[in-house]
Amino acid sequence: AAKKLQSSNITTASTFTVGTTLTGTGTLSLDANGNVIYTVGTGTDGSGPDVRVETGTSSSSALHTVSDVTAATDVLGEGYTLLTEGGTATAASNVYGKQDTADVSGAGVKVDIGTKTFTANGITGGYSTAGDAENNGVIVASGMVSSPIYGGQSESGAAQNNSVTVAPTDSSATITIQSPINQGAVYGGNIIGVANANEVSGNTVNINTDNGGTLSVVGYVYGGDTKGTGAAVNNAVTVNGSVSISRAIIGGNSQNGNANTNTINMDGGTVGSVLGGKSQSGTANENVVNISGGTINAIIGGQSESGATNSNQVIISGGNLNTTDSYSSIHGGYSRGTGTANNNQVTLSPDTTRYINVYGGQSDGGNTSGNTVTINKGSFVSVYGGNAEHSIAGNASQNTVVINDGSTDNVISGYGFNAEENRVEVLGGSVGYVYGGYGNNTNNNYVVVTNGTVRNSIYGGWGANATQNSVTLSGGTVS
Repeated sequence: AAKKLQSSNITTASTFTVGTTLTGTGTLSLDANGNVIYTVGTGTDGSGPDVRVETGTSSSSALHTVSDVTAATDVLGEGYTLLTEGGTATAASNVYGKQDTADVSGAGVKVDIGTKTFTANGITGGYSTAGDAENNGVIVASGMVSSPIYGGQSESGAAQNNSVTVAPTDSSATITIQSPINQGAVYGGNIIGVANANEVSGNTVNINTDNGGTLSVVGYVYGGDTKGTGAAVNNAVTVNGSVSISRAIIGGNSQNGNANTNTINMDGGTVGSVLGGKSQSGTANENVVNISGGTINAIIGGQSESGATNSNQVIISGGNLNTTDSYSSIHGGYSRGTGTANNNQVTLSPDTTRYINVYGGQSDGGNTSGNTVTINKGSFVSVYGGNAEHSIAGNASQNTVVINDGSTDNVISGYGFNAEENRVEVLGGSVGYVYGGYGNNTNNNYVVVTNGTVRNSIYGGWGANATQNSVTLSGGTVS
């Protein structure tokens, strides 16, 4: 008898034959996160020119043979769905490892279709309309996929600990994932209900060419994304190798909730922009972006349209920043509304740079305080510790910029209507203009130069009312 593919009866790897739905044998197991991992061993995969669709068996779900999968068909697996080369299918409406009204856990989809193309409205490991989607996954190993990919998706429940892995099987494999224009292509976890207050959390996306091959994603990549009011927290995206992603990588995104403690790790590839956490109306706090390789045009640790963006980190130890002819930027935290941008950290040691402005924290309508920018390498246009220049009566206070090496045209530690107690330390490198504080009221700001070269002027504080600012020169060269 065919085995039912679900977490309750699959705790260790076991080899079996799945009736008439899949001819052959394979190994099915759960990984450490509870995601279904299915490896096909020997068996037939069909002989047609396109894609073979195989699903697990269940008396309550429709089984699809190769011949009845069309662009209007929903493929409903009972725990697992496999798309392989061969057969006659070219499209389906939606493909699910499992779909249910209750909680869905431990379901998965694997796409390994060689050089073939498969089109769908969505390919989803586990989908729940009324429950949670947890510990589901999608693996894309080869093929041209014209569909968004979801590890786990829920309409009214939570989406937690789901995963998507996109990785060519070997050097001859090619993967292209194409999403609709201006939409997401890959989601670790996704909540689609706008009134849903549950969290999208702990989801992961891993995109790599560790085994060689060619990999391209046309669209956005999200670790976790919710269209509702809940938070996007503790989601992660990892990108390695020769990967091309046309739009942005976003660790965690919430339309109307908070986007906190999400992580992006990138060690190769090319991407338009990177955002650790992004929120429309909530906070974007404590997100981390680590870049050690690759090419990126813009980076933001945490961004909110109206909320606070505090305690985010951007750490760049390699890679190429901005290869275009237009100005671009790096932000630790960026509030486009009245929220604060406080206590963010940006540390920069890139391989190459071009037309880059750097902001530890920036608020267009609020205050910036306690931000730190450290430049160890690279060439930059302007560097701001905290920037509140667009905020009416905004405060920029206790921000710090440290220049250890590299080249910077302008350094302003605190920029706001009120700029107080900001600090610049020039310990090496080459700097143009230096301002401890810049604004209408600049008080108690200071600049210390112990080494390096300052090519232009140094100001402890610049403004209509500038008091008790200081400059200390103990080494270096000022021209």
